[in-house]
Amino acid sequence: MRRLLAIGFIWLCCAIAWLVLGTTVVVRTGDKSSDLRGEVRLLWGPEIVQAPAQAYYQEPPSTAGEGPVTEPPSGGTAVAEDAHGVDETGDRAPAGAASETTAVAGQALGDPQGVAVAQTAVLLDGSDIEVALELEHRKKGLLWFSTYGVDFSAHYAFANPTKVQRDITMRFPLVGEGVVYDAFKVLDPEGQLVDAKIAEGTASWTHAFAPGERRQYQVVYRSRGTTRWTYGAPTGTSKIKDFRLRATVNVADVDFPAGTVSPSSHQVDGDLWRGEWAFDSLVSSAPIAIELPKKLNPGPIAARITFFAPVSLLFFFFV
Repeated sequence: MRRLLAIGFIWLCCAIAWLVLGTTVVVRTGDKSSDLRGEVRLLWGPEIVQAPAQAYYQEPPSTAGEGPVTEPPSGGTAVAEDAHGVDETGDRAPAGAASETTAVAGQALGDPQGVAVAQTAVLLDGSDIEVALELEHRKKGLLWFSTYGVDFSAHYAFANPTKVQRDITMRFPLVGEGVVYDAFKVLDPEGQLVDAKIAEGTASWTHAFAPGERRQYQVVYRSRGTTRWTYGAPTGTSKIKDFRLRATVNVADVDFPAGTVSPSSHQVDGDLWRGEWAFDSLVSSAPIAIELPKKLNPGPIAARITFFAPVSLLFFFFV
């Protein structure tokens, strides 16, 4: 009996020692992993979250003779004031009345200078996107991280929904800080290079659209990121029309995070994974995302072995 108690005491002390060692490995691995992950993102880039292209047109400013109608006093006649404060009868309105009305109208449309200009969104009329991801595991310290290069090519179609000619401005959101864009270009329907302006995190260009005219533009770039690639609106629910996205990854073991849209079809061709998302009409707030496989790091393996080591010591009770 005394011998069994001695063995039990030895086992308990060893189990506590193994647990302390395992906890130390987990804590140090977690702290080191967090620090190194930040360094890898600074060197290679963050997770890429690409939003779709957008477009809008502006309503022309209010012109003379199109001022608001002023309600008359009881028993009077309504008059329309122009931008100079002159009513339809030719009499000048009280000083400051017309400019105040114009300023209020402009502020209601979000223009602090009081110019009545409104922006009207133009919905995407079609999206045809091709993405190629090339995974490469990189070692930093004693840990492995999933990094990738991405070749992005998208054809975006926009149409003038009105019966008059419009100058439509198209904007392509850029991912943000820490992302490198190589060979970035925008091509018009004839394949000619578009002079896109880069400012405030977007590439924008403006073209005149005839009534009902539909145009397609191509956006191409190469970049790189870590862990996951995502496509979709960052916030809110969006309407998707005539959408096609084809993705190719140089590994077969890919995953799709919870809360994202799974592919319409996919297949494995040797070491290549191919997937396609195809929707004629879809309203969704969920993005499309591809999570790349992670390489097993030695820290978590050592922690598991350490935590299960006391189990082997239990055999002393049966020897």
